[in-house]
Amino acid sequence: MLWGNSVYLFGGRGNNVLVTHAPTTYEVDRVRGEMDFISYDTRMVKECGENQTASECYEIEIGNLHNDIWEYPLDCNRFDDHGCTSTGWRVVDPGALHGGCVIIEQEERCTHPNERYSHVSTIFEDGTLFVYGGFSRWCEDYCGDMWTFSIPKCKAGLGCEWVLLGELGRGGPGKRWRTSYVADPTRIIL
Repeated sequence: MLWGNSVYLFGGRGNNVLVTHAPTTYEVDRVRGEMDFISYDTRMVKECGENQTASECYEIEIGNLHNDIWEYPLDCNRFDDHGCTSTGWRVVDPGALHGGCVIIEQEERCTHPNERYSHVSTIFEDGTLFVYGGFSRWCEDYCGDMWTFSIPKCKAGLGCEWVLLGELGRGGPGKRWRTSYVADPTRIIL
């Protein structure tokens, strides 16, 4: 997305990484009508084969998702086809793990859009960044929310805050990813 003399990037999916995933189980039963733990001794859900190491058995690949904002200035010093010599990519907003979500009085409140990729994003003339939809683990697959972020306000030190405009599933386009859109300085058309 282009605004002013800079290109901006929101979120996305990083390269796959190997992580350990060793699910365990335990026993539960009903005791006087309520669920209760019978045993706390965890057992592996999947037993490794005789000739398998733990890493062969329990390491899986996952893609890291992001919800950060980066800026790349286009009016910087360059040499040949190389990138900026004095500056380069700069973090505008580092994002927040799991969207910075907490539950207060049985309601989920988030400071950022959840980490996602294949979303729609654009910046209006006034520097307002819009992010809609995408794929996220926290949206139970595809997202149907729209968020805004004021780049000028953040860069001026007046607060780097995301604003949730709401879920668009009710009478709107609903949950989507890999969405096509058109935007002009005043509106977004999905």
